[in-house]
Amino acid sequence: MSAPPDRAKGRPRRRASPAPLPEDGAAGAVEPPPEPAPAPDAPPLPPDATPTAGPGTAPDAASDTAPDGTPRAAPARAPAPAPAPAPAHARAPAVRRVQLPDLPQGITVEEGFVRIAAGMVRAIEANIPAALDGTRPEGIHQTRVAIRRLRSALALFANALGPDSVARLRAELKWLAASLGPARDWDVFVTETLPAVQAALEHDPRLERLHAPAEAARKAAYRRARAALTGRRAARLLGALKGAGERRPWRRHLQGEGLALLDAPLASFALDTLDGRLKRVRKLGRKFDERRIEELHLLRLRAKRLRYAAEFFAPLFPDHAPRKFLRRIAALQDALGHMQDAATAEALLATIAASARERDMHWALGAVRGFLAGRGAREFARAAWDAFRARDPFWR
Repeated sequence: MSAPPDRAKGRPRRRASPAPLPEDGAAGAVEPPPEPAPAPDAPPLPPDATPTAGPGTAPDAASDTAPDGTPRAAPARAPAPAPAPAPAHARAPAVRRVQLPDLPQGITVEEGFVRIAAGMVRAIEANIPAALDGTRPEGIHQTRVAIRRLRSALALFANALGPDSVARLRAELKWLAASLGPARDWDVFVTETLPAVQAALEHDPRLERLHAPAEAARKAAYRRARAALTGRRAARLLGALKGAGERRPWRRHLQGEGLALLDAPLASFALDTLDGRLKRVRKLGRKFDERRIEELHLLRLRAKRLRYAAEFFAPLFPDHAPRKFLRRIAALQDALGHMQDAATAEALLATIAASARERDMHWALGAVRGFLAGRGAREFARAAWDAFRARDPFWR
């Protein structure tokens, strides 16, 4: 079996290896798809969280609540303008790779969650300037990576914190991730997928027909992403996340065994959690060759949840050499991701095809589809599954 293709030779999404952390990628022009109406501000987050101004957002002049405690209606505001292009000599904002906080031995469940969540919030805030700038695709990518990991942490600790106490934060993070998703998808298509297809087809000039509509759609997606990142809804979300870490409002809704779990050793909680997630991955991976695309997509999601949990908790097992296991689970998630990447690219191609009129444009669309279909993604995913299954978990 040939080795999996290198990302630069056609893989449509970048997923870097662990250390410090693996990632989790003119003529013939058509009009970009119409932009949807901006999402309305969400209802207020829990009162325990004090909103803080995020990048590009001015602090509110007055409280969000009336004297009787009811939420005030949000004042009308114009959509956030896209930042002006930076001068040619200006340096693009730095991109910060997501780093996980250290978890010392003997730490409690609650303190472990607070440290992990605070680290992810810092990573989101650190990468927002680069995401707004848009010069480097890694800016919005790393912002989304931090959001995904924070969502995973909230799901991981939901039973300990009380599902109701984190449900709102999880929903708002899902909204923010979805707002940035199209910009990342078009980044991958323009900077990775199209160049790979051009290289494979010896730079056939007909492929150039795709660049103008793809770039137009990419710019429209970035406008929507900037509007989300600079809006009041994102500012309230970040304020709520930081406020929750400081005030720990979930304690008000717990008693007895619930409070005892928060104060329990994180290592024991980690063992039970990792065992449960590994069991769910192995169960779905049985009869791998018979699994439908939808089932393999679910397997990828379960593998990702296991990987994030293993990376969070790896510092608790310093003598168990977690690196090899983490490499195997990252490779499995990456290989399964090729199938999802192809589905994402197909949706983008359909957007361009809806307004395509020229014969060369339709040829170029078909060429990209053929390239994606011929990469043997299932074969490589099966090899990655076999390699992962042969590796024992580091925590046992």
